[in-house]
Amino acid sequence: MGDDCLAPHRIEFSILEDSNLEEIFQILKDKSYLASVSGTTHSWTANVFDKPVAVFNGNSEIGCLKSGLSEQLRSHAIEGKMKIHFEYHAKKI
Repeated sequence: MGDDCLAPHRIEFSILEDSNLEEIFQILKDKSYLASVSGTTHSWTANVFDKPVAVFNGNSEIGCLKSGLSEQLRSHAIEGKMKIHFEYHAKKI
């Protein structure tokens, strides 16, 4: 069992509609939302409504950003809300 098994896995916060995904990832970084994992060959994929928008390699603060992160949130939101899911990819051996 991972050492973050008791960590909160859901977080909710409000942000202005004219903000962008990059600003959301900065908020999550500031709150240390993603678990820090030893090593450098693992990654996290950020999916907005099941569409991959960014990859964070290792414990990097800023990931390999895909296009669209600077677009305003309203282009990604449904009924004023967004669902972002982070998918963990274990290190390669």
